[in-house]
Amino acid sequence: MSSTFGERLIYNASQWNGCKEDKNTPNRSKCVDKIKSYFGGEPTPDPWCAEFVSMIVDETCKDFAVQNPLPATKSTHLFLANAKKSNIAVNKIATQGAVFFIDWGKRGGTKGTGHVGFTNYVEGSKINTIEGNFGDSVNFGWRSLDQIDAFIHVETLGGEKTIGSFNLASVGNGVKVATGLVAGYLVWNQFLKGKF
Repeated sequence: MSSTFGERLIYNASQWNGCKEDKNTPNRSKCVDKIKSYFGGEPTPDPWCAEFVSMIVDETCKDFAVQNPLPATKSTHLFLANAKKSNIAVNKIATQGAVFFIDWGKRGGTKGTGHVGFTNYVEGSKINTIEGNFGDSVNFGWRSLDQIDAFIHVETLGGEKTIGSFNLASVGNGVKVATGLVAGYLVWNQFLKGKF
């Protein structure tokens, strides 16, 4: 089975699973700084979920040889606004590869702040996600659909095009990634845990 753009987004994001901030340096570490400097410039100590999503979308566009219409941003709200300007569908429908958007200002947090990450799959009233700056690291997790304000359908950027050949398989904790790529995922995870 060839991979869709949405599947490839999840695979590319999973390659960073386990990347975490240094304990004494919030929003910074060797691997976090790689994410923050992907588009050039010096890494800053700002939250980085939108930078992670921007990087993964850009990498996946390159994999599919399609133009990335979304400029890199550190702002979750600007990521949403840019998607709308680029005529990318934004709605309340969860699909694999869609970027979920949470507006913390609507939930009693600081106005203008938010969080973004990727939807891996839907299970009942929850989504399995992979997110940057989630528990100070890149992690798979679960979110309730009622806490999501919008889904940004970047998974449509590849159109009907598919690449490669892999299937989804479980790698633990109910997480599914592409089987043809699981070995690389597991090696990367071991590398991040200092096993190599």
